[in-house]
Amino acid sequence: MVHYRSNCAVILGLALAMASGMARAQQTPVLSASISAPEPMFSAPQPMVAEPQPIVSASEPPLSSSRKGIRIQPSAAGEGPVTDHQFWTLIAVTAGSALLDGETTIHGLQSARLREMNPLLGSRPGRARFYGTVGAGDTALAYLAYRLKRSGHDKLWKVPLVGASTVHLGGAINNFVRF
Repeated sequence: MVHYRSNCAVILGLALAMASGMARAQQTPVLSASISAPEPMFSAPQPMVAEPQPIVSASEPPLSSSRKGIRIQPSAAGEGPVTDHQFWTLIAVTAGSALLDGETTIHGLQSARLREMNPLLGSRPGRARFYGTVGAGDTALAYLAYRLKRSGHDKLWKVPLVGASTVHLGGAINNFVRF
């Protein structure tokens, strides 16, 4: 029983470490600059005079580039960050339901002489094969949800994560029924 709990703790720790690494990677600022008008190829040299720049408050949107300087602008699709509390909550629910499905599957394979029905996993997958295959699929779905949310789909981005969680919870319930 102690071995079973330690494996759960290791898997949960790895999932949280991956999630925090993805959160740090998503927090890098995005710089974008746009030139409002094309400049002529040949022009007279102009003196370089530094003009004082106004301080932009948090409530004002940053300006685009001009002859006075380049300003930081938020991404075009959305004003706020892509990975918010709701996004990470759905990622955690998906990871937790995958963990529940995996541990009930491994327990059922070892004790009740059951077999796995997913053809991608084989009839008797080990813990590494199960979490490697399921983790890769869930990571791909999380990336799809991120891309959908970043492109401005306010509700559609939830579908891959909710679908994966539903499938994992259905597998876990099926495993509990068969014990």
